[in-house]
Formats: sequence, structure tokens, C-alpha cells
Amino acid sequence: MRDRFSESQTQEILEENERLARERVLREQDEAYQASLEMDRAKEEAKRAIEVAKEREEQMLQSQQRLEAEQLEARKAAAGRRVPLEPPDTPGDDSVTRIRFRMPSGEFKSRRFHATSTLQK
Repeated sequence: MRDRFSESQTQEILEENERLARERVLREQDEAYQASLEMDRAKEEAKRAIEVAKEREEQMLQSQQRLEAEQLEARKAAAGRRVPLEPPDTPGDDSVTRIRFRMPSGEFKSRRFHATSTLQK
């Protein structure tokens, strides 16, 4: 009788050890899976942070370019307001002076001014 009891007890202990081993493997697999999920989440967050930073940088660059363009237009408008109106082209009129400019592209521009007009105020 003792042999049967010790045999069944040994068998139960083996089965319990196998069950505990299976549970430990399952627990380790679950922990590894959770760690993998956490790493994936961290990678996605880092990727999103980089994308957000790029978008902000692009927005800042566009804003700066827009501001520079507005400033250039304002300077052009201010310069245009300082230039006097062009007098009519009347042949033989000594009170009108023509100035001709060569642009960096090689193109020529010409403009008429009153002979009494100053170059800068």
C-alpha cells in the first residue's frame, strides 16, 4: 500500500512540476511579448516625435520665407513710393533725363526723370 501511495505521490509531484514548468514558460513568453509590445510602442512614439519635429521645422521655414517675402515686398513698395512719377517722353525737352540700367541678366532697363529730381532723399 505504501508503494502505491509513494508511486502516486511521485506521479503527482512530477505532474505538478510539469504544470509549474508550463506555467513558467507561458509567463516568460507573456513577459517577452509585453516587452516587445512596449519596445514597438516606444519606437512608434519616437517616430511620431521625429515627424512632429519635422513638421514644426517645415512650418517655421515656411513662416520665415513668408515673412522674408513680405519684407521684400514692403521694401519694394516703399522704394516705389519714393520714386517720382515718370515724366512724359517729349522730344527736345531738356528738363527730362533718361537713365539706362543694365541688369545682371544682361537686360537693359530705362527710366525717365525730371532733370531736377534727386537720386536719393
